[in-house]
Amino acid sequence: MRRVAAHDVIEGSTQIHLGAVEIEGDKAERYYHFTQELPRTEWLGGTIEIINGQAFHEGKLLTE
Repeated sequence: MRRVAAHDVIEGSTQIHLGAVEIEGDKAERYYHFTQELPRTEWLGGTIEIINGQAFHEGKLLTE
């Protein structure tokens, strides 16, 4: 499992400011608002967009 975080996480009409996404393989399994630093979390900044169950950052597919 890979956990990444960004200023914004967007899926459709849902937008989370300061969100984290958990990725397994090439699928975004969970995403949520976080209020404290979580261990083993990569800060990417900017925006992560979830499209069809996959997470993208700056147009690049995020994988485990």
